[in-house]
Amino acid sequence: MTLIHPAQALEQPRFGEHIPLEVQMALGALPVRSYRPEDYDLLDEWMKTLANFYDGHTPDNKLLDQLVGAEVADPCGFFTKSKALVVTTSPETGAPTGATTINFKRGGAVKIGPVVVDTALRGQGIGKTLFDAADVFADTVGARKIFATTSHLNEPVNRLFTRYGFTVEATFPDQYKRGSQELIWGRFVGEHPRSSDLDGVRSVVHPSNGRPVESITPYTNDDREYVARVNSIYGDWHDDLGEDFIDGMVAGQDRGLNFQAKGKVILIGKDADGEAQGMLTFTPKRGGPVKIYPIAGTPEAQASLLDEAVRLAQENDNHKLYTFSPATDTDQHRLLAEQGFVQRGVLRSPYKDGHDLFAFDKMVA
Repeated sequence: MTLIHPAQALEQPRFGEHIPLEVQMALGALPVRSYRPEDYDLLDEWMKTLANFYDGHTPDNKLLDQLVGAEVADPCGFFTKSKALVVTTSPETGAPTGATTINFKRGGAVKIGPVVVDTALRGQGIGKTLFDAADVFADTVGARKIFATTSHLNEPVNRLFTRYGFTVEATFPDQYKRGSQELIWGRFVGEHPRSSDLDGVRSVVHPSNGRPVESITPYTNDDREYVARVNSIYGDWHDDLGEDFIDGMVAGQDRGLNFQAKGKVILIGKDADGEAQGMLTFTPKRGGPVKIYPIAGTPEAQASLLDEAVRLAQENDNHKLYTFSPATDTDQHRLLAEQGFVQRGVLRSPYKDGHDLFAFDKMVA
């Protein structure tokens, strides 16, 4: 394996910086390089097949348009720090043969996908090369874990994930397309002894204080202090949650509830005195689900915010809500169950060593 400019090209950037375009390596006999503008039409054609597994793929809402230029960190991608779109090529012609996006996540994880291969060239080791490229990136940045999401209907890709040591950690039914289950795959990088130190971990459910929520409004700068306090609690479960993480949430609110633009709204529940009692981040996703995470506050505030999230989702033609909750936070598990959420699996140390997250969802339409 030969790496060109490894220190420059593969070093994980800080939030807001970029990965240089000229990543280039050879894995076995197959070259791997960064995306180039002349690849667009071919990759666009390959990605049309994803409409078999996910709704929301239209000429005006192309997934590829969210990936092209993704080596520049999206200021609204608050869990994703940056991305690299890499392409395998033919050693004879230099033409693209496959591609995937490698997403650098806060907390030491790398997410890969979608994995697309020229259908005429399947079975020639291209998928393996893309997985090997992800391993190179993960190893170079010191990632603890690689994870991915696929539809259970995408059998060729799912066989690849199984073959290369990934296991399914959670399953969301009717996630991005009715009748399609989203599989969340995970695999630790190398030998990975897990920490069991959970001392001092706080619940995201604040103590009940008898102050009901009187209003739910979008975030303003006046709410920054409260959101920062919630962020510090989530820091017990996620590494690398600084002020820039909040900046990413806030930046997305300016884009409206547009999944293609990665828009979102931060809802703040306040009492009669205007004091924040809870928050919920509402982020629509391609195909109709809504990620409501982070969510925190008193039990009463969270219940009110979840009711508002259901109303907003229905108004926005979204069909379900999903979220994640710290594995030992039984107070929030109970609250979510009372609100009709169903546990769908356990993500093992996704964002911090030894700190698992439960996956929950609820159909709303």
